[in-house]
Amino acid sequence: MDGEVSPKGTTMARGARYNSAVKYLYSHRNEKHLVVVISEDGDCDFVNYNIMDS
Repeated sequence: MDGEVSPKGTTMARGARYNSAVKYLYSHRNEKHLVVVISEDGDCDFVNYNIMDS
């Protein structure tokens, strides 16, 4: 999962999986998506770029 670089939402502290999800969602920002990111340590994030963009 990858895409265009997002103007906001990515940070090195969040990790590659999360940042990749944000890039993917930004690349498809005209569509409706909800991405679930599960990190290696078990943390779970629900990412929706349309909400981040508002």
